[in-house]
Parts: sequence; C-alpha cells; structure tokens
Amino acid sequence: MPQIPMTYLSIGLKIVSSMVVLLLTLATNRAAGNLLQARVKDQYYMHTLRMLIRNTVFVSGGIIILLIWLGFGSNFTVAMGILGAGIAFASQEVIGSLAGYVNIVTGNLFRIGDRVKIGNVMGDVLDISVRLFVGYSLTKKSPEPRNA
Repeated sequence: MPQIPMTYLSIGLKIVSSMVVLLLTLATNRAAGNLLQARVKDQYYMHTLRMLIRNTVFVSGGIIILLIWLGFGSNFTVAMGILGAGIAFASQEVIGSLAGYVNIVTGNLFRIGDRVKIGNVMGDVLDISVRLFVGYSLTKKSPEPRNA
C-alpha cells in the first residue's frame, strides 16, 4: 500500500479543522440568536444585537480559519497587514457608512418603525443595517407651484 505524503496529511488536517471551525461558528451564531430571542423583547434592540453578534462571530471564525491555514508566525501578520491596508483603501465609503451606522444606533436618532423626513422625502424606517437603512417612501417632492 502506498504511503501518503505528510504534505497531503497536513492539508487534510487543515481542511477538517476549517470545517469544524465553520460548523462551530454556525452553531454559535444560531445559539446566540436563540438566546437573544428568548431574552430580548424589544424588536429594535434584538435586531441590532443579532446583527452585531452575527458579524462578530463570523469575523472571529474567519480569523481562526486564516490562522489555521497561514499559521501563527510571521506569514499571518504580513497577510493581515496587507489585507488591512487593502481593505482600508478599497472601502473608504463603507467605513463612512459604518460611522454613520454607529451614530444612528448609539445616538438613538431613529428606530425601526419611526417616520422620518430626509430632504423632501418622508417615509417609515423598515430596516437599519451597516450599509443603508431601508425606508418606505410616503411622499415625494412635489413640484414647485407655478406663478400665474
């Protein structure tokens, strides 16, 4: 029977470890969501906390999978530095949106279900996420009256 090279065994171990981390990440996300649903009654705060926990759990799982594949040495730190610089440059608009999201959520400017007016458009807030908030427009800008 032929021997399996050590390189293949280490790759197989990394694949299995990554799958275990992925399953644990999904299970943690689901358990946290169920715990929030049982404990938090306010829909607005439950939605915000669920999004925060989901993003934290998935980013943590991704970093653990990167650690599995890149190791704990200098390769990981170099990869994270390059990745961080690339992400910061490419997502300047997203970083601005994130700052606005944090301002909306922590400042209690408006909540889901509130009626807001932005410019000349009035509507109801249906969802607030990191990139945008979804609203239903009630009115649009009416044309200026003509001079008779």
